[in-house]
Amino acid sequence: MIAMDSSIPIREKSIRENTNTSLAAFRSISQTGWLVFALYTISFIALTHDVEAFTTWHIRDYEANDGINEEEAFSKDVQAAPLPRRLGLLGLMAVGVYCLFTAPSGVRVRNYWIGILAALLIGWAALSLSWSIESSETKRELIRISIYTAVAWALSRRFPTNEVCLMLVLGFLVSILLATTMDVAVGNFKPWQSLHRLQGSLHSNDIGRQALVVAIAAFAYMSRKSERTFWLILGSIAVVILVLTKSRTSFASLFAGLLTVSFIRVKGERFVSFVTAVLIVVSLAGLTWQLLGSEASSKISGGVSLGRTDKATSLTGRFPLWDQAFKQAEDNTLIGSGFGAFWTVERTKIMGEELEWFPRHAHSVYVEMIVNLGYVGLGILSTLVVILLVQSVALSRGTGRVEYTIFAAVVVAQLVYGITEASPILPRDQGLFNLVLMFSLMFSHESHEQMQEGFSQNDL
Repeated sequence: MIAMDSSIPIREKSIRENTNTSLAAFRSISQTGWLVFALYTISFIALTHDVEAFTTWHIRDYEANDGINEEEAFSKDVQAAPLPRRLGLLGLMAVGVYCLFTAPSGVRVRNYWIGILAALLIGWAALSLSWSIESSETKRELIRISIYTAVAWALSRRFPTNEVCLMLVLGFLVSILLATTMDVAVGNFKPWQSLHRLQGSLHSNDIGRQALVVAIAAFAYMSRKSERTFWLILGSIAVVILVLTKSRTSFASLFAGLLTVSFIRVKGERFVSFVTAVLIVVSLAGLTWQLLGSEASSKISGGVSLGRTDKATSLTGRFPLWDQAFKQAEDNTLIGSGFGAFWTVERTKIMGEELEWFPRHAHSVYVEMIVNLGYVGLGILSTLVVILLVQSVALSRGTGRVEYTIFAAVVVAQLVYGITEASPILPRDQGLFNLVLMFSLMFSHESHEQMQEGFSQNDL
């Protein structure tokens, strides 16, 4: 009896320790940070989610088009932004204004090349107004990208990198959980059906893109032993959600990001051994694929494509789209058609007649940059991305801080994702994330980082 009584305080202490461990990640965000996070997340959801779905309790089936006329839907979308998006943009601007006027002193620029190349890219976009084929669209896009850039700059300067990273990751977590909840609430959640793709109030690809960032971040944060269980749970949820979206590009990008985290963690001779092991595994996988019979290969292909059969060999219509985009671009591929000017209503309708769907962008970062800002714009962006990757890897290895590992992994994942999707350079969700990432690598909250560095190193 006495032994039982004496075990109670020990059990209570264990519970308290586990609770403190699970809350350790949240303590990295200040009270002010939580307020900014709340406004940022609400604005982000208003900008990206189908808010109308919450009032009508109906969501569009993107795969079957839900009986909606594609041309009519396209014309409606380009005429005006819905009210929730306008309010979301205002909320985002409020975040930027607050961060601008409350930024701490002592924040320094640690990499001027990032700032120079970012300014050069925006300058090139602004200069394209002089040759834009649709100057009104270019002006609108310049205003929008300027707002997003200013907000990202202010947010990165106001909060230290570890706090910004958590705010962005948790924002994506709230977003994918909300979309999943909506899918369940309206009765669309039927994963046992072969054609089911999780979507809710977001397109399946959008959910997959956000889920892969959460999964990468969770994998990186699991290096902190005290938070391992917490991030394992969140990472598992993100991976399950990603799989339910059946987003092939997101899945491939996830593997690229996880591999990058592993590469960064392994150092010295172990790094060489790790690379060799990866190459051996890839080579064996390729050899096995060649030796397998056609029936077995077909089954494996089905697993790789996550059970989807919608034009898998043509990347769901990407190749015909890119072919049409370059045909429409004609001889403007060196300097482009003007920032945001390529996808005019008339041109999209012409392409829609050929493709039988109405694209709003090129579904590829690289093609999108070429048709809008030409090979010159793509060259500037590519140089900037290389510097961001080198900077994030160097900071991760030099300080041992998890947020820099996450940033490096996200950059690699976005390079893969950008092959078949343009979202990494488009505003609203991933584009905003990448802008904040860029400025977080440019600015240094040196005093805060020195104070936190000991914790990071000892907790790995």
